[in-house]
Amino acid sequence: MYPTLRINKDINLINDVEFSNSEVEIVLSNKQCLSTLNQKETVEASLELIIDEDGETITNEEVFNLLRNKRLELAKEYGMSPAYIATNKLLIYLATYLPKNREEYLKIRFTGERSYEKYGVHFVEIIKQYLNKK
Repeated sequence: MYPTLRINKDINLINDVEFSNSEVEIVLSNKQCLSTLNQKETVEASLELIIDEDGETITNEEVFNLLRNKRLELAKEYGMSPAYIATNKLLIYLATYLPKNREEYLKIRFTGERSYEKYGVHFVEIIKQYLNKK
């Protein structure tokens, strides 16, 4: 029997989901299941970014995509689900508040010292590189 992933209305609550424009890449950690599903399946979904009072998006979508790519890279490196590395909600917060150091990172909801040491260092480095290019 293979693990089951149910897609419901509130896509942001589902683990093991990777966003790409209007598609969702479902990443399952069970190798036997991966081969059965030909590595990935896609379904339509939307991503809720943070907006200001005027309805303008304040989440930096370019940074979000850079962070998401790094999360996927780390997930493959550690053999884990991307959602265990960082949830989509955390990536949205990071792409909105753009922490440039450990102290700023740890002020963001859903973070902690351990996650910073293991994964957050990589995310902060990506944000700093992005800001230095601007």
